[in-house]
Amino acid sequence: MEFRYITKENMPCWYELSWQEKEPAIILRIHKDFIKNLDFKIEELPIVKFLREDFDFNEFSTDFEGDIGFDKVFKRIGEKNRFIEFLIKIPEVKRETNKKCSHCNGSGKDEDLEQDCFFCEGTGKDYIMDWYPAQVISASFSVLTTLLSFHCETDTSATTSQLLTVETMTREGMHGGSLNGEISIPLCEWLSSFKDYAEIPEAVQSMITAYRRMFGLRDYQIFDFRFYVRDKGRFIANCPGDACGMHPSDWYFEKGKGYKFSCHNVDTPMQQITLLASLAALYDKARKNIKT
Repeated sequence: MEFRYITKENMPCWYELSWQEKEPAIILRIHKDFIKNLDFKIEELPIVKFLREDFDFNEFSTDFEGDIGFDKVFKRIGEKNRFIEFLIKIPEVKRETNKKCSHCNGSGKDEDLEQDCFFCEGTGKDYIMDWYPAQVISASFSVLTTLLSFHCETDTSATTSQLLTVETMTREGMHGGSLNGEISIPLCEWLSSFKDYAEIPEAVQSMITAYRRMFGLRDYQIFDFRFYVRDKGRFIANCPGDACGMHPSDWYFEKGKGYKFSCHNVDTPMQQITLLASLAALYDKARKNIKT
């Protein structure tokens, strides 16, 4: 197979992301031509075996006529314009229990600091962190984005161009939610029309909504969410964490070409899902404004 790159040429779309703000979810659309041209079994990919062993997941479902992914977490919701659509609901990771907060004994106050308890945020309730729903989504994305990064030799029949690609990684520990990808020529040109440091509010709001769904949200954290465009269409995104976000892989500019992006300190699946939400919202906004 000859590798082709959307940073160097326009190619018919084979998959795209979309964002659902109400009942927050990411939508993955895969063109039927891409699925038809698959010539190997996804469940036999080394990454599937690695993730199953590392996280003790169940089988990876590959029946595109139904739900797919580990635990069938990508829910098939229909077909539109020859794209099969899968809904990935943003999970609730931080969940309230019926117990009192063990740090403030249910008072909701930190008496030493004379402020709300940091651990329960003043509710007096105990919380548990259920990481599994986010891990299974992240791992399923890692398998599918690895698969989707290898474009078919045969173009799809889509009349629109592929705007961006993304690949994700899932593992324990530092950089456990890394992601990277490519920005296409038309998307780069469209982003170049923005003023320097222009925010893309839809991408920012998607991150806030996704993060709030998973963790709740402290007032001061709102300022940790950024998605803005720099010179020549290079975007930068930030979310809560230790300088956590996405950025161009380099700042080299070649006229008429796209570029690659990578990430910094994306340590958890939750941060990864937050940033994926911003890319999905960006895709929606760009698709409405780019004529291809």
